[in-house]
Amino acid sequence: SQSLAKLRDLPSMPPSLTENFAFFADRGLAEKVDVVAIDYRGGTVNLYFTGFPDELRRPSEVLAMHRAMGMPDPSEQMLRLCEKSFGFYATLSWDSPRIERIAFSVKTQDPLSLPARL
Repeated sequence: SQSLAKLRDLPSMPPSLTENFAFFADRGLAEKVDVVAIDYRGGTVNLYFTGFPDELRRPSEVLAMHRAMGMPDPSEQMLRLCEKSFGFYATLSWDSPRIERIAFSVKTQDPLSLPARL
């Protein structure tokens, strides 16, 4: 795992990481970054967390995260899906101070059972 503070201090990281550092740290993610994916063309960076705290999978916490970011509440089906997740990632941008999106990763043998368009 990588330290979020070390990543935040890199000059190549978007300022939105600094803006949202507390969002991640308050949820126990400050030392849990497993993968960093940078899309220079799209102007975004994804921070992937696989060893994230179990409580972040709870519907109440998923709702709280969405609300803290000013995003719409996820459906009940999506909340149930988040409870089964093994990973979580957030997308940040160089063009905006906010967290662009969060996503929860699940494994399935049947992709058509997922509540999303493929």
